[in-house]
Amino acid sequence: EHPIVNKNIAIYGVINMAAAPMIPQKLIINRALKEVSGNENQIYVDPKELISKSWHLTGANQNFAIIGVSKEGVIDFYKTGQLSSADQADMFNVIHKYENN
Repeated sequence: EHPIVNKNIAIYGVINMAAAPMIPQKLIINRALKEVSGNENQIYVDPKELISKSWHLTGANQNFAIIGVSKEGVIDFYKTGQLSSADQADMFNVIHKYENN
């Protein structure tokens, strides 16, 4: 099973295409799809910052966001920009927290 699959929390990625104007969108989308291959998580492509603005994703303009939402609808993880090793560990800790729920 993929390490970020958990039926009690969903992980969403929002890719703000304005964050990388010099990189072809197809390349970004293909890379993102490869990253979520084998899991049930979703990647949303936001070419005009519509998602980041309508969802009020603080810090997501000119960036990308990772959002962890519990099955109760609680946002338990939110990070914009490149995930550091510590950020990744935090995300996995949140996912593991929901393993026995």
